[in-house]
Amino acid sequence: MDVTLKVLPTPDALPLLAKGDIDALWAAPEAAVTNGIKGGFDIKWVAGNFSPDPKSKSGLWVRLENGETAAQVRMAGRRMGTMIGKGSVIAYLMQQALAQHGGGLDRIQYQQLGSADVLTALQNGGVDSAWLLDPVWRRVDGQPGYAFLGGQPLGGTSAR
Repeated sequence: MDVTLKVLPTPDALPLLAKGDIDALWAAPEAAVTNGIKGGFDIKWVAGNFSPDPKSKSGLWVRLENGETAAQVRMAGRRMGTMIGKGSVIAYLMQQALAQHGGGLDRIQYQQLGSADVLTALQNGGVDSAWLLDPVWRRVDGQPGYAFLGGQPLGGTSAR
């Protein structure tokens, strides 16, 4: 079998899938997917989305400022790096994590980034926080200056 893998944002890949220019797409049921289906794209959902390991810290990570602790973090006004943004299937979970830290979906700024750029932007100061997936979060776990603020609950689904 000859397979070529490409990393494309779902909104860019979906029309290619619908036209037959690519054969498969790994994506969650984000707004782009549901909008494509509603718009007439003839595609089929064939697998589940995400089931985290019980030890996973996939979720909201923040770069701590001026000696603050995770308990002191207030997310309002901070910039969050994410691959999807407000149209993400995890928006409900993002809202929960943000609300626990003085923020909300309507109280932060989004920076939509490619999957390879989310961690880099967090580490280099391009964003203040990021939604890091498995296994990317392991790069900052236990590192000074970073804190995990919340993510997907064990046994929970990414969409509610």
